[in-house]
Amino acid sequence: MNSLRFILVSLALALLFILASPSSATAQIVLHDEFPNLSFGSPVGLYEPGDGTNRLFVVEQAGRIRAFQNDSLVTSTKMFLDITDSIASGGELGLLGLAFHPQYASNGYFYVDYTRNNPLRTVISRFQVSSNPDSAIRASELVLLEQPQPFDNHNGGQLAFGPDGYLYIGFGDGGSGGDPFGNGQDKSTMLGKILRINVDSAAGGKQYSIPADNPFYNNDSGFVQEIFTVGMRNPWRFSFDKPTSRLWVGDVGQNQWEEIDTAVNGGNYGWNIMEGDHCYNSGSCNQTGLSLPVWEYFHNNGRCSITGGFVYRGSSLPSLYGKYVYGDLCSGEVFTLKLNQLGPPTNELLLNAEMMSSFGVDKFQELYMCAYSEGRIYKFISPSPPEPVSLVSPADGAHGLPNVVECRWTYSVAATKYHLEVATDSAFTSFFLNDSTILDTVRQVGPLANATKYYWRVRALNDNGGSVFTASRSFTTAAYSAAYHVMQGWNLFSLPLEVADSRLSAVLPPAISGAFRYDPVSGYQMTDTLIPGTGYWIKFGDSTTVSIVGDPRGTDTVDVVPGWNLIGVLSGPVAVDSIIQIPSGILLSSFFEYQGAYQKVPVLSPSKGYWVRAGGAGQIILQTASPGMLPRARLAGFPKR
Repeated sequence: MNSLRFILVSLALALLFILASPSSATAQIVLHDEFPNLSFGSPVGLYEPGDGTNRLFVVEQAGRIRAFQNDSLVTSTKMFLDITDSIASGGELGLLGLAFHPQYASNGYFYVDYTRNNPLRTVISRFQVSSNPDSAIRASELVLLEQPQPFDNHNGGQLAFGPDGYLYIGFGDGGSGGDPFGNGQDKSTMLGKILRINVDSAAGGKQYSIPADNPFYNNDSGFVQEIFTVGMRNPWRFSFDKPTSRLWVGDVGQNQWEEIDTAVNGGNYGWNIMEGDHCYNSGSCNQTGLSLPVWEYFHNNGRCSITGGFVYRGSSLPSLYGKYVYGDLCSGEVFTLKLNQLGPPTNELLLNAEMMSSFGVDKFQELYMCAYSEGRIYKFISPSPPEPVSLVSPADGAHGLPNVVECRWTYSVAATKYHLEVATDSAFTSFFLNDSTILDTVRQVGPLANATKYYWRVRALNDNGGSVFTASRSFTTAAYSAAYHVMQGWNLFSLPLEVADSRLSAVLPPAISGAFRYDPVSGYQMTDTLIPGTGYWIKFGDSTTVSIVGDPRGTDTVDVVPGWNLIGVLSGPVAVDSIIQIPSGILLSSFFEYQGAYQKVPVLSPSKGYWVRAGGAGQIILQTASPGMLPRARLAGFPKR
């Protein structure tokens, strides 16, 4: 990859969505954020260890390998290996490749490709897992080989074991631009090549041996014996297709053409004589002995750098089976390529994605993509209606519930939203709520009518449809209840009903402070028991709605003392001009509520506390006609004062 290709990619992505046309395949296969609780730092590879544990390992460019179970509900990763202190990273440098030994389950060996400084070089090392399967032994590193790098780009980085049991290693041409040292065609350097070595034996003073059928094995010309193929510019991800043993290579181009090769032993793939199918830097060139790519594409529509992928061999996406899936880093396009026995290959746009650094497969050969800048791992899935959910609470037939109820249900993995219906009849024709836009698995419903039976049910939704509704449940609200909204921070609150348990912890479990009442003589006093008719300062950690069940209070006499008093009201609202004062004129101020600031109010509402100033000791009399109704303008038996 060119170093500039990791920079300002968002501009190329924006251009893509303007220029790219949709494909019919997009509606059939989508990318799913498979591990929504996990995120990674610049992931450049996803690997499966082949030990039967159904774990996945993600390589972070800075020098970490994280392990976790292949479970969409997983919430954390294990630090398998951290060699950040040994890594030169950034741009195209870093920890770039990982390969597990074919007998990893028994020997615990795995191999990494990373870059180091002083001097700048690529290192191929072997490590071993510890007795803890989620942790490697840092001190077990065995360096197999090192290759000096003249520039900080075009490092390759891919490692993979082939069907022959040998380790294949991808090297770029050493960097800069245009291969200034001609490394791609120079058989005396590892740069610009794919190597093949036998890590299960050592010979010739090396930590490995050379397979006897390598093209330059025991040659007398000074050629590198590890070479498997020649003429690579920067092979950014290659993979073996097991059923065919074919080696698929995505080789990044220079300025115009990206290419896909199916590499064979001794093949020469042209760089820097060729860029794709085209002569590089001249109108004609000698193509004798060169292998042309099986596919190429031009740098248009924001495209600039191929990311090699895999031939899909999983079972969940039949339409992808046998097709090579790859993408372009800059445009975010993901394509499929199919080689045909008769006729040219078939290349199709599959979908559009975020910037993909790499693809990977799990033990079931299902396909994944690493989103580099986003730090997420996406899985290729065929969208289907989500699995049904189950209702959690309230319990079926629950009685005496408050007039705001929290309906809860289970999570559906494939759901993007949920549809909740609440009705007053079991046939769901008289809806109180019909909401199909819910993103969470809980919804507050209310305020509901008192002493009323409700029915509710839920289904899961995604872009491809919905699950069946759950069987309905019912609940019945209490004869009298109150619901009120509290703000984050301090609230002026009063108790509007007679409740069975008036302790603060029972009435307001979300509170994060005690209840403070105010006495003009002794000041603030904290209490745990709330008295109706009294106002309290209470603090909450978040804005929320709280409901309580109790008996209504239609009238109340509140004692006031000289100075400022904190009072509360009844089960229903009370107009300020209907309040009786004994003696007349005892109140010296308006009533003030607090909603982030103090303000005068013409009506006192249940559950809120109010400040009012009195000139002396006396009483104020409050009355409502019935819960939920406005008060009468005048009180029976008392003239308006």
